[in-house]
Amino acid sequence: MKILHLINYAGKGGTEKYIYNLIENMQEKDTQICLAYNVHGPLVENVAKLGVKTFQINMSNPFDFMAAWRLAKLCKDWSIDIIHTHYLRENYIALLSKFLNPKIKVLYTNHIINKDSKKIVLFNRFFTKGQDKVIAISNKAKEILIENGHDKNKIEIVYHGVKLNKCELDKKETTHSFTLFCGSRFTEEKGHIFLIKSLYELKKKTDVMFHCILANDGPMLEECKNLVKDLSLEDTITFIGFVEDILSLYRKTDIYINPSKEEALGLANLEVLSLGIPLIATDVGGVSDIINERTNCGILVQYGDVEEIAQAIIKLMKDNDLRNTLSKNALETIKTTFSLEGMLEKTNKIYKGMI
Repeated sequence: MKILHLINYAGKGGTEKYIYNLIENMQEKDTQICLAYNVHGPLVENVAKLGVKTFQINMSNPFDFMAAWRLAKLCKDWSIDIIHTHYLRENYIALLSKFLNPKIKVLYTNHIINKDSKKIVLFNRFFTKGQDKVIAISNKAKEILIENGHDKNKIEIVYHGVKLNKCELDKKETTHSFTLFCGSRFTEEKGHIFLIKSLYELKKKTDVMFHCILANDGPMLEECKNLVKDLSLEDTITFIGFVEDILSLYRKTDIYINPSKEEALGLANLEVLSLGIPLIATDVGGVSDIINERTNCGILVQYGDVEEIAQAIIKLMKDNDLRNTLSKNALETIKTTFSLEGMLEKTNKIYKGMI
């Protein structure tokens, strides 16, 4: 069985981590995996270190017939069984390539929960007839896929999975200054403006010492830095840029905050829970698949409600027993529902079922 992952930009986000995990852990004697991309990025080097073949295919738009022809030829030359796509552009090109090479099977993993325009929905209903399977990473993602014109009978939910980290956190006394952390990329949908305003509200409401670290880069970084200056929060919020070893920061974190406006599931949510870190996240998209009454592994807040998120942080800072409960439940949630092993097993079953 030969799998080709197809992505436009081989960057360093959650989708790329998902692809890397599949490539790193699913290469066996009977399974060979390679990567095709348009824009070069860190993922290319990372999978190359695993001995994986990589190919560059220029993809200017979803209906790039030349790209589809090159892809079909690549699949024929390398005897590819399945093209695993990750966004609309690549998915359409893969489906076009199937007209040229009907033996190709196409699997689409949907990583976002945006509602498509009426025009795109019509295209989806036509083009996706040639699609063999679709993976939705949450219940909300499946719901949006159906609304966007994908065949509900071809969709399977496969949650992202992460390794359960056995390492110890850098524990401190309950009277210390709390470290809050958010490692999302600085884009509008990740909610940093909301978070900064919430921390401004938090500072007015509590005398408990806290400090927030914001990692990563992105187009809204400068706007966020300016807002921190305007609110005189320079002593409260620190920007540290992109960090390769994010695990070392997680270990020093008391509370992780995900303030996203949109989130299909949130790989970062799972990564911090795998370390037993208490999580506060916005109730958007598929996040409620992770945090709910059954799992009790974090606190959900409404996006945009600065008062609610400030009170949630205060509640966690003052209640040691609650933090311990959430920490214990976080590890159990990863073990039972969002394990890397479970994701790999379900994905491999879909691959084999397709061929």
